[in-house]
Amino acid sequence: LHAYIIYYIILGFSIFFFLFILFLKNIELRKNIILLTYTLLFLSFFSEILISIFFKKVDIVELNQNIRENRAKLILKKFNQKIDTRSQIEIQKDLKKKGIDASILVTPFRMLPDEGIPYYEKDNLISKEKILPLSGISNKLYVGGSESGNYKFYKSDRYGFNNLDNDWDRDNVILMIGDSFAHGAYLNFEENFTGNLRRLFKKGVLSLAQPNNGPLLELATLKEYGKNLNTQTIIWMYYEGNDLIEFIEEKKSKILIKYLSNNFSQNLIFKQKKIENSYGIYVSKKIEKYGLGNNTTHREILSLRDFNNNAIISIMKLQRLREFLFGLFTEKIKNISHKNTTSHLREVLKEAKRISDEKNATFYFVYLPSSSRYLENYNDNLKKKNYYREEVLKIVKELNINLIDIYEEIFRDHKNPLSFFHFEMHSHYNKNAVEDISFKIYNNISKK
Repeated sequence: LHAYIIYYIILGFSIFFFLFILFLKNIELRKNIILLTYTLLFLSFFSEILISIFFKKVDIVELNQNIRENRAKLILKKFNQKIDTRSQIEIQKDLKKKGIDASILVTPFRMLPDEGIPYYEKDNLISKEKILPLSGISNKLYVGGSESGNYKFYKSDRYGFNNLDNDWDRDNVILMIGDSFAHGAYLNFEENFTGNLRRLFKKGVLSLAQPNNGPLLELATLKEYGKNLNTQTIIWMYYEGNDLIEFIEEKKSKILIKYLSNNFSQNLIFKQKKIENSYGIYVSKKIEKYGLGNNTTHREILSLRDFNNNAIISIMKLQRLREFLFGLFTEKIKNISHKNTTSHLREVLKEAKRISDEKNATFYFVYLPSSSRYLENYNDNLKKKNYYREEVLKIVKELNINLIDIYEEIFRDHKNPLSFFHFEMHSHYNKNAVEDISFKIYNNISKK
């Protein structure tokens, strides 16, 4: 609701204004008001066009390249280490030249603006009914992250997750739900959470995580891939840095909202091959639509912003003018949205806990602190509100969910918390941090 509040306000004002003009008896005044209205509309759209021409939007690809290069300079200066500044697409192309077929993951979150993908068969649309994939392509080599300095790679399992495939055949596996932290493609497999927990527990661990996942996508994935698995332990990894932000976008999805009901399912676990064919065609069509083709070294494919990057629609919505005039107001709306999202988080965790209880499994909520908490030049809405930490922990307590608070157990009293992150920058946890956190998780669960 809060995501669209500005449009509701405009609609309500427009209706009131139309009725006011309609019933205004003074003809001359009515003409003047209408003339003024048209003049303001003309000036608004003219200003929007001028802003669009003379103040071009920052190219996201160019921006990312600059970020990578500036980061590399700082790391070289501070740590005397050279790091790879290529993009994932450049890595993919370089591997292809060597005869290595590698893929770049298009996450479920990136498909939300389209409400999933339609069914295709041999490039022909066979159904307008859409399906939202919650994982990648099976048995595929994927390009991971490069935060440690060099790119990591992983081979997906039978359902497109970052796991050892044979763990799907084991009894009493540990289920892990989360986003990119739990997905772990920024580290080698044996160094990420899945690898560490497998070693500590000496049993199979299945991470049902994908980058960019927020709470609703995580609940959906648990229902689709974890509900029928034999497990006694479910670990829900909550990242304070962006879970509430991603939740705002997730709540707009008609498909995802259905997962809050008890019995909704897309039955994805039985449709892997069918999904993969449609997935491949969908991505190809998007690449063609946005003119990426041979120029993909200079573009980032399928980011959320790309879906709505239409100049005409942007002008019609006065997007640039509104950004210029109402920036502070927009920030306040975002803050309201974040706060409101905590109440929806309760619904998600309540449903996840119900599933856990139904399976007679023990449910653990792992609270992961963000690097932004410790960076002085990082000051967004969430940080100003302490990431709504108290509100989130209150929900966990009221739902009688087992809490493993990594902030409290490791970060709070540490002399240099930034040492847990790659090159002490805004990033995922480094391998030493993941090892320490994994050990804390193991100790907490072993006590039960």
